Amino acid sequence: MAHGRGPGARLRIGSGKNHVGYHLALHQYFVTNNRPAPRFLILDQPTQPYYPSDMTKARGRLKDITIGEDRVTATRLFQLMHQVATELSPNFQMIVSDHADLPHYWYQESRGSGTDEDRKTA
Repeated sequence: MAHGRGPGARLRIGSGKNHVGYHLALHQYFVTNNRPAPRFLILDQPTQPYYPSDMTKARGRLKDITIGEDRVTATRLFQLMHQVATELSPNFQMIVSDHADLPHYWYQESRGSGTDEDRKTA
């Protein structure tokens, strides 16, 4: 790898918290500029960087983790993913596999499980 190019160069783009944003930005560019790229994105556990790992739990370092802030940030991440998918619809599909289950109506509706009761927490 010379001068930041090659397979290892992507490791310098920041933490896992940045990767979803990069992928969303690329797909926004691809769709809006009609570029030849797949019109779907599969994200596996995008909230993983925001929650403590099993190793951290085992070491008793939970006090070092700001769970409340991480939940707010994870919610913002899903809001961004929802916004991009909505803006690019019907020309784009996003498939997300995650353990998160947010109470907000827009989130539940995107999962196909939104109810009128959920709308109150929108």
